[in-house]
Amino acid sequence: MAAAKKQTKADLENKIAELEAKLNQLSTQLESKPAEVKPAETKPAEVKPAETAGQTSQQQSASSDDGKSRQEKLAEYEAEYLQRIEQQRLDEQKAFDEMLETEAKARSTASRGTLPKGFEPKPEPEEPKASKGTLPKGF
Repeated sequence: MAAAKKQTKADLENKIAELEAKLNQLSTQLESKPAEVKPAETKPAEVKPAETAGQTSQQQSASSDDGKSRQEKLAEYEAEYLQRIEQQRLDEQKAFDEMLETEAKARSTASRGTLPKGFEPKPEPEEPKASKGTLPKGF
C-alpha cells in the first residue's frame, strides 16, 4: 500500500512538472505574439441562454479593449478596483455609523437598571370603593 502511494505521488509530481512546462511554453508564445490573439466575438443571436448578463458584458468590454495594451488594461482595472474597494469601505463605514446611532438611541430610551429583589417599589394600594351607605340584604 505504501508503494502504491509513493507511485501515485511520483506520477502526480511528473504530471505537475509536465503541466508547468506547457504553461511556460504557452506564456512565452503569448509574450512574443500578443497582437495575434483576439477574443472570439459572439453575435447577440448566438448568445447561449446559460450565459448571464455579467458574462456578456465582460465579453463586450473585452472586445472593445482590443486597441489597448496590456499595461493600459491593467491600469484601468486597477483604478476600477480601487474605486470599488473605496466605495465598499465607505458603505461599510456608513452602515457602522448608522448602527452606532441606533444603538445609542436604544440605550438612551432603555431603563437604566432594575432594583434587586425585595427593593422593588411598593405598589400603590388600591383605593377602597366608596360606600353607598347601605348594607346588603341579610345583615
